[in-house]
Amino acid sequence: MPTKFIKKSVKKNGGKKKAKSYTLQSKTGLIELKCETDKHDKFYKKSVTINSGRVSSYFDLDWLFDKSAVILICENCSTIKWIKNQAQLRRAV
Repeated sequence: MPTKFIKKSVKKNGGKKKAKSYTLQSKTGLIELKCETDKHDKFYKKSVTINSGRVSSYFDLDWLFDKSAVILICENCSTIKWIKNQAQLRRAV
């Protein structure tokens, strides 16, 4: 998927307009996040919902059972990283 499309999508849907560096808090300390594909360290951040199943979709109750996550989209190559625990994600200084 072209990076240009991702940038437009992130801006349109309320994501951050500027790519930023992020760290992840772990038990051993802070981990600087880098793209596995091209080792780039700038990402666009976007919140997404994770679908829980067919029953909630059938009754239109997705909003009640779904959980949210954060995706980080690489500025350079558009590789997506999924972060489940948003509290562990920090913006690098």
